[in-house]
Amino acid sequence: MNKFLIALLSVLVFSSIWLVAQTNIDVIYLKNGKIYKGRTVNDVPPDYLEIQLNNGEIKKVLYQDIIKKELEDPCLLTKS
Repeated sequence: MNKFLIALLSVLVFSSIWLVAQTNIDVIYLKNGKIYKGRTVNDVPPDYLEIQLNNGEIKKVLYQDIIKKELEDPCLLTKS
């Protein structure tokens, strides 16, 4: 019974970590002033990364054009 509870707890912990990881949004700030928000689908440093925007479009961005990259948690955002 103890092994079953440990296995169940492990599955719950790992699935909750996976869900939290899936909710984060990558925010890419470019030198030209554009900001892309979405999910990184391919990251090839130091060359480029590909980000899937919320509308499904995939943008290829060169690292030389990026000012910074941040993670945004949509759960922490408030709507005004």
